[in-house]
Amino acid sequence: MNNETTTKLNKSRKTSKTLVAMILAFVLLALSMAAYAWFYSGRKAAGISEISNPTAIFINAGNQEDIRYLDLGGIDAENGGGHKDFVFCVRGNNVAAYKLQLAYTTNNQFEFEIYSATESSALPSGNPLATVRYDTHDGGTSPLYYYAAAGATPIAGALLNENTVVSGEILAKNNDYYHDKTYTPDGANSPYANRQKNAIPLYWQATGAVNPTLDEHFDFCDYYILRVIWDPDVTKNDKETDIVYLSAKNTY
Repeated sequence: MNNETTTKLNKSRKTSKTLVAMILAFVLLALSMAAYAWFYSGRKAAGISEISNPTAIFINAGNQEDIRYLDLGGIDAENGGGHKDFVFCVRGNNVAAYKLQLAYTTNNQFEFEIYSATESSALPSGNPLATVRYDTHDGGTSPLYYYAAAGATPIAGALLNENTVVSGEILAKNNDYYHDKTYTPDGANSPYANRQKNAIPLYWQATGAVNPTLDEHFDFCDYYILRVIWDPDVTKNDKETDIVYLSAKNTY
């Protein structure tokens, strides 16, 4: 290979490298312009729109402890005066309003009432409607007390899957009533004709929303007493296990 040929090859390689470098530079320039446009657009959008903080809402036991300490067991349906009270709380962050909810089936022989409660480090004086002693699980030695004031009324609500809205009533009608309201049979071939009347799901929701008082960190904690009611002459301890689902719905 002569010198002239070698010189031409070197020039060709240099030209190719220059061309590749120019193409890469163009691509990088295009990408940088796109990124700048994206950041500029994002900054402009941030300037004209408010960024909302994430919301959080939880169900806890007393003293804001884990929900596993909200144990509804230990009810002696054949004794104990016909009702038992349990404390729970709704807590969260950046929640403007929420509604309490209960879900259960018609084979549940219990009735339920929910009252707003106040926390106290001492046994409340007077004659409150309900008082729950709560022994903390965080190493504390002093119990806490949660009570509903004398004359307090249950939080008003209604079942969502039946037509009659009765303020404050949660469970007071027989299973046939709910079956007919929820599943109207259309004859023997209806898919609902053989629906088990004792297994109709019932969904209760508070009529009004709660607007919690937020602290400087946008946190809140509201305490409640759940009263479980039964008829000692009807409900027996050897009946099947009843399940009730307690929830709080963010209504933002």
